[in-house]
Amino acid sequence: MADLGLDERIAKAKEMGLPGFRAKQLSVHYFQHYTADPDAMTDLPAADREKLVEEFLPPLLTEIRRLKTDDGATIKFLWRLFDGAMVESVLMRYRNRITLCISSQCGCGMNCPSAPRARTG
Repeated sequence: MADLGLDERIAKAKEMGLPGFRAKQLSVHYFQHYTADPDAMTDLPAADREKLVEEFLPPLLTEIRRLKTDDGATIKFLWRLFDGAMVESVLMRYRNRITLCISSQCGCGMNCPSAPRARTG
């Protein structure tokens, strides 16, 4: 959706057999209300919501695995991107801050251990 201009979104809706203004309505939900939840799009016909969201707003990130420390302060995630690539992230909660590391290429320079205390959850 974000990669298409409004005219392209309208053309795509028409290709799906829907009126072009449906693309405008979907754009308002996505860009102004920040939602991709079809249940929140009550101005769209119920029968078309799922189809529009599926076509225009595919999931871009899927959680594959989650490891937590015993105290839950650190959580390591493995994600699959929409194109099949895998990335990791680590959320670390400290007393005065929260840090999020995202490894998107060759790995993280921090060399975080796979802590024996971590568990799947």
